[in-house]
Amino acid sequence: MVHDNKPSSIIYCDDNKLAYKLHQTDFLDGQRLTFDAAYRLAHLPLVAPDHPLVIPSKPGSNYHRGVHDLRYSIAIPVPADKLLLSESFIEFYDELKTMKFANKISWETFAQRKDKLHATICGTISSEQEPFIHQCVFDKLRSIGPIAISIRGVFSGNINIGRLYLKVYPELRDGRNMCHEIQTIFGETSTELYLVGLLNFVEELDVSETKALQELLGRWRNREFIQLSLENLWLLKSKDDLVLDGSVAKDIPLV
Repeated sequence: MVHDNKPSSIIYCDDNKLAYKLHQTDFLDGQRLTFDAAYRLAHLPLVAPDHPLVIPSKPGSNYHRGVHDLRYSIAIPVPADKLLLSESFIEFYDELKTMKFANKISWETFAQRKDKLHATICGTISSEQEPFIHQCVFDKLRSIGPIAISIRGVFSGNINIGRLYLKVYPELRDGRNMCHEIQTIFGETSTELYLVGLLNFVEELDVSETKALQELLGRWRNREFIQLSLENLWLLKSKDDLVLDGSVAKDIPLV
């Protein structure tokens, strides 16, 4: 369950403690948005399967037209109903739909996956079979209690170029990044990027479209959309990176 956070003394990690600035895409004048190999392998086959730039498979990878072996991961749930009621998100979404590149976005994919919006904090923790989560893990998570997050800013990264994300800023409690606390409990490596996959392009952008996107990113990079209080995490299972075929295998309580 996720609740809205009311303004309080909650402190969130800022960009000095996270890696968004380090990994964001900054498109220069005269540059075009072109899909990178990661996007062409894992995302483009799902949103534009007949596109000539699709990489259907790759040596050393188990992707085949965007589908891979069943994977389980730990994710922060992001309720679409709360996001879609946010005045700032509505403003952003309405502006996005007026952009010259709007017809190159897979709006259908967003509609298909909006009830599974999430930010992954522990990647593949198990393949093929659902992982056994020991009772001590549940106990440690409950000892943390609800975690506050702020979702702010639109993000285009330097991997999976072709996808737009929202950024998650986790609570900083007693100097501790609470996403790090969760990752430690699951025995995973700490990370500084927590991204909510939002929208996918089905075509590359020309120079003018890319400039318009860069300007849009600049306007919305630091705008806050919602604050939430997390009372649970998701154990997700899926055979693709957009979780189009996936589902929530288990709710993992924090209370």
